[in-house]
Amino acid sequence: MRHAAILVIAAIAGINAEVVAAVPSGISGTWYNAAQNGHGVSIEILDDNRAIAFWYVYDANGHPVHLYIDGRIEGRSIRGTAYRPSGMRFGQFDPTTLNVDIWGQVDLDVLSCNNLRMRYRGNGPAGSGYGDGEIALARLSQLKDLPCNPAPLVTGRYVGQFAPAPIGADPTLLAAVDEDGRLWATSTYLLGPRYVSSNPAPPVLVGMPIDDFAQVDVSALGNTGLDDEGAPGFPYLRSSQLLASVDVTGAPRIAASDAQGAWLRSFELVRDAAASTRMLQPVPLAAIAEREYRFTTLDQFVNTTYVVNIDAAGATCLSTPGDSSCSWYGTLSLREPHSAFFDFELRPSALLGQAFSGRPALIGRGWVERDGDNRIAALVFVGRDSRNGLGFIAQVQQPQP
Repeated sequence: MRHAAILVIAAIAGINAEVVAAVPSGISGTWYNAAQNGHGVSIEILDDNRAIAFWYVYDANGHPVHLYIDGRIEGRSIRGTAYRPSGMRFGQFDPTTLNVDIWGQVDLDVLSCNNLRMRYRGNGPAGSGYGDGEIALARLSQLKDLPCNPAPLVTGRYVGQFAPAPIGADPTLLAAVDEDGRLWATSTYLLGPRYVSSNPAPPVLVGMPIDDFAQVDVSALGNTGLDDEGAPGFPYLRSSQLLASVDVTGAPRIAASDAQGAWLRSFELVRDAAASTRMLQPVPLAAIAEREYRFTTLDQFVNTTYVVNIDAAGATCLSTPGDSSCSWYGTLSLREPHSAFFDFELRPSALLGQAFSGRPALIGRGWVERDGDNRIAALVFVGRDSRNGLGFIAQVQQPQP
């Protein structure tokens, strides 16, 4: 089959819009397997969706074979058809003598900045007899001034579940990844003052920016920020560190599991594209201030309802219905003049008594939830202090017109 060499790097159409490229340009360079020294792969990242690779290898008789891989980037993998050129003679370089035959399929999975996994299948006319297999590759060289920086977590709204959840409890997690690539997730319920139970608290998750292609460090704390730590035994104060896997092939997904965990054994979050579009719309402080929001905590006998009020300057007050005195007070500020996310700080007031004396501030990040009509429906707060997590969803009481 005769083709112009340009076909080797032909444009690839029809990439799914939900697929997020996660292979940085710094992957470009040469790769090899030290135990198989003598053959190797050279990679060039062309843009967010395309790459070209060259595999310098040999046939079954020991003759050199030069394969071109026309790659498309899907998540953390480069997948493409491999072509084997032949026919052109040295010194003549006559393009009419060039044959570019399909050898098969080669996929390169990016495991880290220094490790790849190559999977090959010689299923084309020029690949007969090569079979299929898998080879681990390590970096041999890197291009000057082209660092390998993993793509950040995909900004947006996520939803998922945690396990185990107490019988009858809601295992839902509501989450977001902010503009810095940090994960913030909360259970849909939280424990209030004087709550006593042998059941563990539901989780709050705070993730650091991704520092590898497949993993992100996540701190998990019990959603006990508003609880009275002086309660007898306080058996549900929990915290743990998890290493979550990140999969951006298809809808971005963040998940972790710890089979030995005595408290939180697993969670999984998936990006909601439609909700992300609504949530990521910038909002001025004036649009969320001077309105009343409410949420409820679980307590021993009677649940507690909190009223959240935010003034025009961002001063924030958590009180109970019919009482304007702040049980918790602090500030709320947009990260930019018009941003989808806000920062907050909350401190216990003297009204809460000695049990809360000396408690550090709860600090975190939140975002605006919108309904299907694109109206502001709730504010989501996710944060922590040194021992407790805090997460709540405060529903707006005066919907936008």
